[in-house]
Amino acid sequence: MSIKSLCCFSLRGLASHRQCIRRILIFFMLFLLVYIIKWLSDTPIFKENHQQQQAQHSKSSIQVQQRQDQNGANPIQEEYNANQCVNHHQSIKINYFNRQTFQGKNFNGKVFIPVEFLSSQFGWVGESQNLNGEKVWSISKRKARVVDPIGRYNYKGPFTWFNFYKVEKRERVKYIDSVTGVPISTQWSQKGYFYPTQICQFALSHFTRLLLNGTKINQRILSDCKSMDIVSTWKVHQTTSIQCIDAIVDGPNKRVMKFAQSRDSSKAMSLNMQSSFKRFIARFEVQFKGSGSISFLVTTKRQQQFTIRYSTAKVGVSFSERSKTVIYGIGTRNVLSRITRDLEIDLCKALLLERRRKGSRKGALSKKAALISVDAVTLQGSGLLGKLSLVDSADKDFFIDAANWLVANQDRSGGWPVSVSHKINKLTLTLKPGWYSAMAQGQAMSTLTRAFHLTKEYKYLRTALLATKPFHIPASEGGVLATVFGTYKFYEEYPTKIPLLVLNGFIYSLFGLYDLKSAVEDVNAHNITSDAAELYRDGIRTLKNLLPLYDAGSDTFYDLRHVVIKAEPIIARSTYHALHISQLLHIDTIEEDPLFARIAKRWMEYMNGGRANHN
Repeated sequence: MSIKSLCCFSLRGLASHRQCIRRILIFFMLFLLVYIIKWLSDTPIFKENHQQQQAQHSKSSIQVQQRQDQNGANPIQEEYNANQCVNHHQSIKINYFNRQTFQGKNFNGKVFIPVEFLSSQFGWVGESQNLNGEKVWSISKRKARVVDPIGRYNYKGPFTWFNFYKVEKRERVKYIDSVTGVPISTQWSQKGYFYPTQICQFALSHFTRLLLNGTKINQRILSDCKSMDIVSTWKVHQTTSIQCIDAIVDGPNKRVMKFAQSRDSSKAMSLNMQSSFKRFIARFEVQFKGSGSISFLVTTKRQQQFTIRYSTAKVGVSFSERSKTVIYGIGTRNVLSRITRDLEIDLCKALLLERRRKGSRKGALSKKAALISVDAVTLQGSGLLGKLSLVDSADKDFFIDAANWLVANQDRSGGWPVSVSHKINKLTLTLKPGWYSAMAQGQAMSTLTRAFHLTKEYKYLRTALLATKPFHIPASEGGVLATVFGTYKFYEEYPTKIPLLVLNGFIYSLFGLYDLKSAVEDVNAHNITSDAAELYRDGIRTLKNLLPLYDAGSDTFYDLRHVVIKAEPIIARSTYHALHISQLLHIDTIEEDPLFARIAKRWMEYMNGGRANHN
């Protein structure tokens, strides 16, 4: 009720005026009464009487409960007790060693700590589980995969557990370069660069899936002079022409389609596609005379259409929001060569780059870029086109592209230098551009020996043989070798002048040396010599003697900086701890020493809450 409504003076007369005054008096008296009651409730005498009444009520309630039959129940008393329990849940601020504070719960004198704190501080996670028909809250360390070996490790088989790796989907992979077919990394530079370790992991993941999934490929041939009527397959205009010819390429002649487009024509040649296709890896051979492009019209699950174009006139990748067109530069392509592209990955990476260009990094793009069909293919320019198909898998192509990159980009020192600087976490050590990594060198050997085994081409083995050179050069002089305690030879993933001794990178280098040693032994009739066997033996000796130093009692150390340079130790996060275990299990298949299995078992117990014994 407003003052205006109370003081509603009008010309209706004196009676109306008196009624308004009466309303004001009543309102004032009510306000005064409320104020007196509040003042009385705050007096000590009132509080004492109220507490006595509560105690008496509680005592009488207990007496009522005691009089209940043991098999009976008192719903009123149960509800009262439940309310009392709720009232005893009190928030309490917890001080953790004067380092941080957070909110907990105090329940009848028992203090409860939130699971979120245990997760952030100790790497523990909690979840509700059903144990023997009873709901329990289960606490464990963060989930991380430990992979048991599939038989004895060797260079002819899968590379450890790399079939689980989807390198091209990693956020730090900017896109897959359409000239070389290998990842462009942004791990230490947002501009993008060729990172040898990531390229090798890309290769080894596809090789391992190739072996485990088989070589059978489901494909839809769209254009092929060997098996199709090209004239009815393509739609041409008066300014364009197509015909099948025999082209001289490396090896036997190939039956290819020669296409031509007049310079003043803007009309592209297009495939007569009777239906859409649900295979999203495009594989084709193409050669352009001058500028040209091949484009794929695709539809996503959100019913959006995009054009993905591979053009000789562009470099890198670009995206046009207005025309919904993604353009990847494929280089000049003045010789007939194969191109294999994952259309879904190419679309996803282009959309992600556009989002970052606008300043947004939120949300995943996998749903937006998920394809449901390829609807059209167009061709512009003049040149030659080999077999064009859509396939559901191309692991061999991706693997060979990466192996070829290693052959083409090895320098005179036998290495693959990293072109960006890298600052070591929490230390003042920085690797300047041009540094080598023993991990990259080792995984390159693992890639190249498998490429040699798959293709029987000696260019891969020759490249692998040169890759051992940096293992003989000290890290202080630009190599990857560190000498520990004046005795043990250690191959550094990050070869700083002061050794760090990163464990996982060292073991990966041993896998590579073992692969090269084994491949050379298999072709020893050709009088090929290598120092890989000696380097491997030295590395295994070092691993056996230093491995106990990585044991942290309930975890493992990522490196030995705390031993070598007395720096603050770095505990390996759960994924790296699991990686250490998996690596030892695979080493155990090729070494007879039970040390590796014994330590792997102990470290596995750490993952399940185990700890080293006290004195």
